[in-house]
Amino acid sequence: MLGLGIACVLAVTAATAAPQNAQIPSVRAEGELGARIELVQQRFLEGTEPAFTDDFILADVALRPDYPRRFAEFSGDISGRYLGALALMPPEGSDLTLAGLAHRILSYQREDGRFGAADLSFSEKDIDRPHMALLWGNGRLLVGLMEYYSVSQDKAVLDGARRLGDFLLQVRQNCSSEEVVKRLEGQAAFGFICFTQLIEGLAALYEATQDTRYLAGAEEMAEWFQATRGKQHSHGYLSTLRGMMMLYELTGKAEELKRVETHYDRLIKSPDYLVIGGVAELFGGGNERDEGCSEADFLRLSLQLWKATGKVTYLERAERCLLNHFYANQFKSGDFGHHKITPWGFAPLEGVGRAWWCCSMHGLRAFRDVVDAIVVQERDEIQVNLFQDVTWNTPDMTFRMRCEKTGVRLEVKASSAQRKTLAIRNPSWANAADITLNGAPESVSSAQDGYMRVNRAWKAGDTLQVVFDYKVVLELRDRTRIALSDLPTEPVAGTLFYGPRILGVDSVCDPDFHGEPHVGNVVHLPKQLEADHDVSHASLLTVPGAHFTVSYIHEGFPEPCHVTLLPFSEQTQHRQGIFTVTHYYQARP
Repeated sequence: MLGLGIACVLAVTAATAAPQNAQIPSVRAEGELGARIELVQQRFLEGTEPAFTDDFILADVALRPDYPRRFAEFSGDISGRYLGALALMPPEGSDLTLAGLAHRILSYQREDGRFGAADLSFSEKDIDRPHMALLWGNGRLLVGLMEYYSVSQDKAVLDGARRLGDFLLQVRQNCSSEEVVKRLEGQAAFGFICFTQLIEGLAALYEATQDTRYLAGAEEMAEWFQATRGKQHSHGYLSTLRGMMMLYELTGKAEELKRVETHYDRLIKSPDYLVIGGVAELFGGGNERDEGCSEADFLRLSLQLWKATGKVTYLERAERCLLNHFYANQFKSGDFGHHKITPWGFAPLEGVGRAWWCCSMHGLRAFRDVVDAIVVQERDEIQVNLFQDVTWNTPDMTFRMRCEKTGVRLEVKASSAQRKTLAIRNPSWANAADITLNGAPESVSSAQDGYMRVNRAWKAGDTLQVVFDYKVVLELRDRTRIALSDLPTEPVAGTLFYGPRILGVDSVCDPDFHGEPHVGNVVHLPKQLEADHDVSHASLLTVPGAHFTVSYIHEGFPEPCHVTLLPFSEQTQHRQGIFTVTHYYQARP
């Protein structure tokens, strides 16, 4: 599978609309991005233990006693996520059809519009953990139905979604009482976020129907959102913020955007935001696992904020998560899930943490937003925002973008005679950028928005090459940063960034480094890193030019040793091992 490197050809859908006056492009994801998308798509089409059969997918709405499946009480969770993710990210060349599955899901809808247990009373005195589980699953199913509807325009699906939306509006008052909120404090995945995450589906339902009842209900839920994170399920919290961003996108109310930006900024400044670019499964400390859903949510929320505000800092937060925590969270099977978080990096869980019940689908869904953000055209300007291997096509222009060791190459395959501006992001993780056009140096215009612009009448065969001077910095535990040239001679604990990528040590590749005792190992860094030329295990998931063999002193004996620093993301290629990203570093003696 990794050898193919082409996942799908995608066009912007109603669920991820293009900017006003923009041409709708098709995008072919290739290289590392394409390989990762294909991994998770093939997981659903061909994977086993468990296989995604119809019985397996539908278990959370069918509730068959003869087919027990984990988390079926979260009714609609798997079925909704699967339907939505595959609708928006269909595998290229597959005969997968979703209409039959969507209609089978609807066949299990209860008379009052809900899915799942019909005997759960939503009176205020009864509402507790089982009710939150049902609401959580119904909320994820509503989102999935609306995502499927955005590409199918299936009226029966919209009708079912409306009946579900009406049920959620009916129970919202009882679910939001002070007594219920207090009862659900500290319940993590069964807590109040199971209720507030409904904002996302109701906002999508309003967008499709223009029925203001759904908008009013979603806005009311946003007012009930608990501003303090506490010890709370990060996936539900971030899903709520994404739903609140959708309210801003639909209404343009500045207070909605300000509220989300405030919550986001507080998160970034708190210990809940991890150096690897994402968050743990639970906020508030005491949790030793990450969750693929939460990394997907943080990535998607950052992209939403960037699109709404134009602030490149949000885009770079998304990129940091994508290339590090999100990619590292993906397993060789294609699944996303859980890893044990230590003060030094990742360690294997007692059991393999492939979360087929939620994270695998949510990870695929996040790729949709990534693909849509890579290149964006508005009028006669084409913005290159993320550096990923893609072929990008509109009626006016087609080009291929390829990532290289420290840069990117754009090859124009076809173009109209019109003048267009290519705006290339100038990232904060680079000191400078050299740009050549057809092999000759090219002058660019730079603006305060952080983009370098080249304006010309592009023609087939034009090649624009951008070479970045990567910053190599050590981020300390207090979040201060030290340039490699300023690294002290005394050991300091920190995480090493090579451009946008985090480097660390993989126990599968270097088993001796993590031999006991290893926490006190001291890695020696030269003034300038020189990349290894021979990477014997190269694949599409191997980052070119980002492997560095350096010396270190192992805690416990003085003889110098050698270890390879490599990108955190590369652990996807093999079974779980120890991957440390924080070490003691010092300037090479």
